[in-house]
Amino acid sequence: MYQEIITERRVQDKLRERFGRGKVAQVELVEPGAFRARLIDGGLAFATLEEDGSITIQEREAVC
Repeated sequence: MYQEIITERRVQDKLRERFGRGKVAQVELVEPGAFRARLIDGGLAFATLEEDGSITIQEREAVC
C-alpha cells in the first residue's frame, strides 16, 4: 500500500509538471500502474507507470 501512495504521488507531480499547478483537478487509479487525470479545462490525461519506472502521459480531449 505504501508503494501505491508513492507511485500516485509521483504521477500527480509529473502531471502538475506537464500541465501546470492548478490545472489538474483529480487523479484516480484505473488499474495498477494506470491513472486517469481530469483537467480543469475539461480534458483528460492518462498516465502509465512503465516497467523501467518512467511515467508516460497521453492527453485526450473530453468528449461532450
